[in-house]
Amino acid sequence: MRFRPSPEADAAIAAYGEHDPDAVERALAYVTLFLAAVTPLVAERAGVGGRVEAQRRIDRALAYARTRSTTVHG
Repeated sequence: MRFRPSPEADAAIAAYGEHDPDAVERALAYVTLFLAAVTPLVAERAGVGGRVEAQRRIDRALAYARTRSTTVHG
């Protein structure tokens, strides 16, 4: 939900209640990498176009993670 902001997503996140923004930011790099890891499994069902999109998302996730964490390298 944080990757595709919308009023609905903002409302859903707010429904979880108070949270530590720093902890969320630290965890987001790892969540991003997890989502990148499972993307090819889902995209495989979509054929060649799905694989191309999966690679784009993986590249984007890795770039994001590298800018957000000093412990994620690759």
